[in-house]
Amino acid sequence: MSRVITCTCGCDRTGELGVRTWIRPCAMRWRNAGRPETGPPPPSRTYPAGRPADRRDAYAAHRDAGDTPEQAARRLGVSRATRTRYEARYQQTLRDQGGSDVPERP
Repeated sequence: MSRVITCTCGCDRTGELGVRTWIRPCAMRWRNAGRPETGPPPPSRTYPAGRPADRRDAYAAHRDAGDTPEQAARRLGVSRATRTRYEARYQQTLRDQGGSDVPERP
């Protein structure tokens, strides 16, 4: 049975115990880096505007400020497929709040 912990390498993520008091992904980074005394290196994947939920919020803020879907997606560095998902969620939120859809500008 796996033990779930909060990692102490500095990432503050939770997950299965790997090595010492680090979660498995952090322990693997440590091993792959040659087991440095300083512990595992930081995760290589970082999000341009934070985590996905933060990017969705940032997308909505750009749209509220008048950006087109393409402009908002370009500012955040997200793909066309992600832009489509964010726009669908943005439009649904507008409908749920009693507003009307915001038409896309040419």
